[in-house]
Amino acid sequence: MIASDQELFRPLSEIDWADLGDLALKGEPILRQLAEPDALFRVLYGVADDPDLLPHCEHQGHLHKLVLFRDDEAGHVVRMHVFREGASQGAMWIHNHRWNFAAMVLRGYYQHSAWAEVGDPDGPVSERFRLETVRAESPGSWYAIDHSAYHAVVADVDTASLILRGPAASREATYVPDDGSLVHKHLGAHEEAKTERGKRQMTRESYLEVVRHLEGLLRSS
Repeated sequence: MIASDQELFRPLSEIDWADLGDLALKGEPILRQLAEPDALFRVLYGVADDPDLLPHCEHQGHLHKLVLFRDDEAGHVVRMHVFREGASQGAMWIHNHRWNFAAMVLRGYYQHSAWAEVGDPDGPVSERFRLETVRAESPGSWYAIDHSAYHAVVADVDTASLILRGPAASREATYVPDDGSLVHKHLGAHEEAKTERGKRQMTRESYLEVVRHLEGLLRSS
């Protein structure tokens, strides 16, 4: 990574990730600066030849996860999420996270709902959660969210967003499908079997295919 790109990520170390207000205040300018196409694609193409970042880029379900930056010592990560075909189909997953994060939509649209856990964690979904708010997230919209908060997204194909992710605040995240089927617990990648991670890992060619497709979409919009 060239020195000018390192400067894009330096302000991450100034964020108090446990303070959602501080994350929102300091995270928004980082997101907007990184969202500039020239800076964004310079970083994205650089990842293809970075042996520390490319192995963390994954195809996961209906989502491409591209890792632009990570500081393992500090625990923060910058990712891009690109929603794949089928992202708006099937069950909606009400979930929380292992870490606080801020996100900004660069392209596309998703319906973003916030849920309050009001009932028995082992009870039916309709009794466990109450819908609190629904937002329409579109290019330029952004938000910061606490790791313990439950939310859900239903996205259009090729919706792309930038994620600033803080250090882990919980060992696991909970994913609950709204159709009442099996609840999933997600652990950190360091606790997963290497064979499971390997199934999701992008090759250099598949990574570049996603980046080129995304560049065509963003530069033409």
